[in-house]
Amino acid sequence: MARTLEAYRAVVAEHGANWRESDRSLYGPLVPYLRHVRHAELLAGPVAAALAEGRSPTEAVDGAARGDLAAAFRDALRGRVPDGVIVLRLTPEGPRFAVPGAVQPVLRGERLEHLLLVESRLDAEALVEPFGRVPPGGCAVWEVLVGADPGFLAVDGAPVEVPAVVREAEAATLRVRSSAMCRWSVLSPQGRGWFPEESLRKWDARGRAYFHAEEAILDVPAGELEVVAARGMDHEVRRVRVVLEPGGEAVVELDPAPVRDPAADGWYGGDLHLHFNFAGDQVAGPAEAALMQRGEALHMMNPLAANATTSFVYDREAFTEWLGRDLPWSTPDLVARMGTEYRNDLLGHFAAFGPLSEPSRYYAGHAESDAPADSPSNAHMCAELRRRGAVIIWAHPLTADAEDPLDVLFGWGSRSCEARELVVDAALDLVDGLDVLNHLSCTGTARIYRRLLGAGVRLAATAGTDVMLSYGRLGTYSNPPGWARVYARLEGPLSVPAFQDAVRAGRTFATNGPWLTLEADGQGPGSLLDVERGRTVRVVATAVGADRLRVYDAAGVVAEGSGRVEFAYRVAEPTYLVAEADGEARPDDLDPRGRYAHTSPVQLAVSGRSVARAEDVRWCLEWLDRLEALIREHGAEPDRSLFDLLEQARARYRSRISP
Repeated sequence: MARTLEAYRAVVAEHGANWRESDRSLYGPLVPYLRHVRHAELLAGPVAAALAEGRSPTEAVDGAARGDLAAAFRDALRGRVPDGVIVLRLTPEGPRFAVPGAVQPVLRGERLEHLLLVESRLDAEALVEPFGRVPPGGCAVWEVLVGADPGFLAVDGAPVEVPAVVREAEAATLRVRSSAMCRWSVLSPQGRGWFPEESLRKWDARGRAYFHAEEAILDVPAGELEVVAARGMDHEVRRVRVVLEPGGEAVVELDPAPVRDPAADGWYGGDLHLHFNFAGDQVAGPAEAALMQRGEALHMMNPLAANATTSFVYDREAFTEWLGRDLPWSTPDLVARMGTEYRNDLLGHFAAFGPLSEPSRYYAGHAESDAPADSPSNAHMCAELRRRGAVIIWAHPLTADAEDPLDVLFGWGSRSCEARELVVDAALDLVDGLDVLNHLSCTGTARIYRRLLGAGVRLAATAGTDVMLSYGRLGTYSNPPGWARVYARLEGPLSVPAFQDAVRAGRTFATNGPWLTLEADGQGPGSLLDVERGRTVRVVATAVGADRLRVYDAAGVVAEGSGRVEFAYRVAEPTYLVAEADGEARPDDLDPRGRYAHTSPVQLAVSGRSVARAEDVRWCLEWLDRLEALIREHGAEPDRSLFDLLEQARARYRSRISP
């Protein structure tokens, strides 16, 4: 593993954040910009232009990644100048600078990374030395290192003084410690974060620097600092302000207390979809992952080996080294096990949790790989990895929320990672869970989830963050693992087999903060109640840490409120019950979109008949028809057996609404 990580570092040193991947599909080219604007903001202009021209948003995203990102970045800023950006406007009246309002402190000799955005309002090309040329009326962006004395640059040979954006501060020493591993943020009043030597440089989706340690020593500027300690969503957040004298030293001890103890009631939280490395501006390995899992008090962690656009499979060495075994830092309270993805960007991809042997394939359908054909099908690999002992969890099915998810599944281009084959594999009982809580779409994914439940499919609600430890600053991708979790009720001690059994049985709920419960006649998610038509069951749902709470059956919302709803539910036909909670984001949350949680169902059968709602079945059949058309038009030598699987899935769905 040490040799592997050294080889990874050599690749990053030579190729940068994109490693050796295609610029079309990865975030590498976007990394410098996404430190300052969100992904959606950066690509809003290209996507809007594509929709206006009748092109797919995916094509626009690919084009922006290869095209004029400088102009897209300028548009995303909307006139703002955030910390870490210097704007130089070239006008007929002369060069004009715009800089951030806050001047950041640096230690002696330190230089900070900035983006220099040059906007030209000139009719002729301009030369900005020592960086390069700017086209007439165009933009350019360069990465620069700025110290306390920024000096000069030249525009068409004329020197221009760069305003000061950092100041040199006297040094001090800060020691932080806690009784257990924590996530620490050490922040100056201007918002700059400070790190110990040798730690990964990480920023969460809200732009807050963080690192994980039980005890650490940092060189920091003298003056006022805020120190924050957190330990995952089941603990409080502690913070304190400290003032350090020049040359002085301060010790801060913080110990976030638990706000609940889910494991005492058999509930264990897991993140079933994340990566050590998936390109990125740094390299992460098992040691860093161990710190993060412990610092987030994350009971179960499933890091995945996966490819991106080529034949290279990230972290395959770690997967094969510990295949079928818990990772070395696992304890009775925290367990980590390597898993793997199977990726096809036309049909979607899934995570395999707990395989006992290596799959025959990791990917298909990537034009720049050794497997450009869309073969074998996801169904084939679901079945293979099931035989190898894995639980199958389908990853983020949508790139955006929508009232009708089919609009996104088939409206964002052909190879946009939407989970298009899910409708087939779920019908054929090849899927155990769906990541209802993910980084791209929650409410849209929940609509897919409830449609599939209504069509008679059995799936657990799960959570996968797609966190990539190798990215320093990339929205939720650079969040710590476990910012969203699936809580599973285990029958016995924590272990991979016990967690797998809970997912298979549907004893789960997914959340990014709220604690959500649901019971029908005292039975929770994963239960099956077989009752007579007209029977009444007592339903109780609670949500702690959310603003709104809803209970659904197969036809829609049957009760709503806040905090707690309790009601008598009359069973008129086979159905299910699930609970959903949401609310506004809170300052310490790691998901800026807001709070969200969703349970797996309590199934309500009537005289042995399970739910099969005709409207949901027809929706799934429409999905199948559109999927077949997509494969025939855009498939790259698709697996011929996939068309047989489509017919098998159609037959399964139709049988559920036949007389």
